[in-house]
Amino acid sequence: MNKIQNIRININSGVVNQVPSKRVDLPNSNNLSSDAFYIKDIDKETEDRVRKNVENYKNLTLTELKKILKNKDSKVEFYRTFNAAVYNNFHDISKIIFESNSTSSPNFAIQNLDGKINTKFQIDDIEFVANVKSINRIIEKMERKNKKTLEEVTDVVRGRINCKDVNQAQKILEILKEKLGSQNKEIIEVDDMINNPRPDYMGRIHLTIKDKETGVNFELQIGSKNITDFIERPISINYGTRESFSNDGRSLLIEEDLFKSNYHDLIYKAAKKLEKDSKYEKIKPEFQKIYEKYVDIQRKIFESEKEGTFQKNKNDIDKSIRELDNLLINTFSKIPKEDVIKAIES
Repeated sequence: MNKIQNIRININSGVVNQVPSKRVDLPNSNNLSSDAFYIKDIDKETEDRVRKNVENYKNLTLTELKKILKNKDSKVEFYRTFNAAVYNNFHDISKIIFESNSTSSPNFAIQNLDGKINTKFQIDDIEFVANVKSINRIIEKMERKNKKTLEEVTDVVRGRINCKDVNQAQKILEILKEKLGSQNKEIIEVDDMINNPRPDYMGRIHLTIKDKETGVNFELQIGSKNITDFIERPISINYGTRESFSNDGRSLLIEEDLFKSNYHDLIYKAAKKLEKDSKYEKIKPEFQKIYEKYVDIQRKIFESEKEGTFQKNKNDIDKSIRELDNLLINTFSKIPKEDVIKAIES
């Protein structure tokens, strides 16, 4: 088994100390990667401060969050608190996965984005990523879903485990059910869309985990990488060309006007809203066809993985995905880009 080295987070300074000699300043850290670099549970002093801060943050209103966003020191403290919570959950879950796959060497990485950390752990076919939701995204979600306080946003601290297939995802769930208690964690909610697939969403498991050490609820998704890649498949809609002047103002630039998005945003956000708009009554059947194709492909991936026949069916699945690409491009090119963006963001 690989040796696990110790790292301690100090929330007061935002510094991580790795025994015996390395130090990483979280707010300014670069991307780090090493199979020998592993994290240790945050210390008791940090746990106490995180719990205290989290308790105070629970009742933050939308107005108060906007004030934090504008105040540098408050913003740094907010992210340091939840960075520590991410670390704590990330460490404990990674450790469980690592010890269940002890014959392989893990890879671990930290990346800083605007003061909040993204963490990544990979071993064999399992990839685990975790991060803090940005304050901007929290505010957007509270406005969109009419949330009154931060406590109502359940994915401030969140993670995702991508597995080679849905069968492996179920095994990971069983391992976590068995061992999370030993790490002072408790699964308080399970939405198992592998054993209980929805008509339009399958192959994933959503967990809410109570972290008793920091007082934070950690939202964790476990699922098939193939289904994740399908749902998040990037796609671009070509809206012809657009003109702009060069920086010096001397040249007129003509370039493709591409709107870059992904399946989830175009289908679940834009199409679902636009089909209700009377302006697009004539292309409503096209929206329905897109939706049916999307669900059908997701089901093919899900059932193939359950039966162990994904590789056998991959060419047929890839062909269906290319057909869906064309459907999306042909349909959304008929809709002004501004309407598509508004539907996604509203």
